[in-house]
Amino acid sequence: MPLINLSKLKETRLGLATRLAQIIDVDVWGVHEVNFDALKARWPETVEELAKWHEANSPKQDVLSIDFKKLTDFDENLCRRVSGFLNINDDGVHLVDLSALRPGARLLLAKFVREVMLKPDEPEIFRIDTKEAANRQRLVDEEAGLARLQWYADERGLLPVPENAVAVRDWLDVNVRGYWSGAGVDAAISNLRATLRWKPKQAPPAVAPDPIQPEPIRLLDNGEPELPLTATETQMRRASVAQLRDLSRRRAEGRQAWRTGWKGASL
Repeated sequence: MPLINLSKLKETRLGLATRLAQIIDVDVWGVHEVNFDALKARWPETVEELAKWHEANSPKQDVLSIDFKKLTDFDENLCRRVSGFLNINDDGVHLVDLSALRPGARLLLAKFVREVMLKPDEPEIFRIDTKEAANRQRLVDEEAGLARLQWYADERGLLPVPENAVAVRDWLDVNVRGYWSGAGVDAAISNLRATLRWKPKQAPPAVAPDPIQPEPIRLLDNGEPELPLTATETQMRRASVAQLRDLSRRRAEGRQAWRTGWKGASL
């Protein structure tokens, strides 16, 4: 079974890392063995994404860099067995192909990597459980999807009419189980471009718009600064749940005008 470094996966694919942690029922980021075959029947899409990521990010399958000095401190007998099997005669750092080891030694070595060499990369006070991480990712993706839809109306001439709103919503329901995200909206627009309604092309206005004034920064009840309405996805990923919920509420108030412009179409 391949070893998946959830800490590394989280850096580039937070949503995938969160789903995998829920599926294999772990609450600590680190290295974990994942049985692709056992999971494929129930979560085929997740396993396919994970396999592609693993192939792209593993120079050689199941090869890890092992500090044999730390391994000696962790389990001297295990260190002696592994170093003897691999003809390693010093306590330096060496690449170890786990697939070449016996199953028992492989499991113990994976435990060493998880508990010693890959300690949690966040202080306990800042760490969130996997369900909370999934909720945070959903909020981030939903806000990104709605912002992307607004961008098509503001910058690309998508008409804010009920037919367009319903078409995008229905496409997301059918193809991505109703999950809103920036990438999802892009895919919907790309596939529905010929059937959506667009504004007629016109010459740009002669007078430049007034510069956008920066928004005053307000502090939340917990003392954290509010996120700007134009917060990027990176800013939202780093934000707390309280900041994300406050941003979602303020954007929802702004979206009332958007939804009114779509003449009551339900998103």
